[in-house]
Amino acid sequence: MIAFVLPINDIIPANMALLSFLLEPSNIDLDDSAITAGNALNTYVTMAGNWVELSASLPNTPLKMVYRVSALNLACDLLRNNI
Repeated sequence: MIAFVLPINDIIPANMALLSFLLEPSNIDLDDSAITAGNALNTYVTMAGNWVELSASLPNTPLKMVYRVSALNLACDLLRNNI
């Protein structure tokens, strides 16, 4: 195994709020043989109260990364950018 460290600023674009990112426990099995190639990079979009949550499981970890966006702010941005 090879490990290296990347600054978070190299991974997340500057225009995305870092406070909106969360690491949460994932219910995906860590057994590599149980995860098919099609399921390895699945992303999910869910509504959680007034938030739109975009999440993706992190391979080989019991965690998922979640990005939360206010539904109201998302709707306002969509209207502003498309009118």
